[in-house]
Amino acid sequence: MTIKCFDSEKYLEKTELSKGSQDYPAQKSDPAPANSQPAGEISEVGGVAPAPGNADRSPSPAIPPAAAQQIQHLRKRLEEKDAQIAQVMDAYRKLKKDSEKTRQRLEQNQQRVFAKSKTDFISRFIDVLDNIDRAITAVENNFDSDSVLQGIILLRSRLVQLLREEGLEKIFVEGQPFDPTHSEAAVIEPVDSQAEDNFVLRELQRGYKMKGALLRPARVVVGRFQKSQPEGSADPSANGESEGS
Repeated sequence: MTIKCFDSEKYLEKTELSKGSQDYPAQKSDPAPANSQPAGEISEVGGVAPAPGNADRSPSPAIPPAAAQQIQHLRKRLEEKDAQIAQVMDAYRKLKKDSEKTRQRLEQNQQRVFAKSKTDFISRFIDVLDNIDRAITAVENNFDSDSVLQGIILLRSRLVQLLREEGLEKIFVEGQPFDPTHSEAAVIEPVDSQAEDNFVLRELQRGYKMKGALLRPARVVVGRFQKSQPEGSADPSANGESEGS
């Protein structure tokens, strides 16, 4: 059996420590005031609340009055420029709308003018149609070849007059040198006279111009002169073939 010895010195030390802690109780931390702000947050008055340990730092400097005035001036100029741009855009939209209306009005006027001219042009041929109807009635009632021929000639003369007033012109090519700018050589015909070489011999289809511009080319027969060989001369190739045979 083991007997532990009582250590009186350690017992006294523990007793003194316990008494000292009872005499000096732990101090409680004071609560933060109601108007205090967390460190780093922006206050309503302005600036940033200093963080703990940064109370000695100076607050951020305010904007100088001259710079603030310059900023205000720039903002005013920007608003003026925006207003000017808005005015320009409004004027552009109005001008575009007016231009569209003008274009539509011009197109409508052109269509009316074209329709009127077309009506006037067609109405001028009504007289020719009436004359043709009269000629047909006359032939059915009493056929007379001379009267029919005279009626056809009058109708043609009237029709040519109307077309000429509209700007139609006939191209005269017969007996003239061939000109490919307003004629087409439908047939090439040999001629005996050199004076007729490359001349228009006959006109197969008449050509016309409309106010100076080619409307339809004339189809013609063109002469081509070829030299004829003397009667006493023989073809050398033919002689060679006869001798070989």
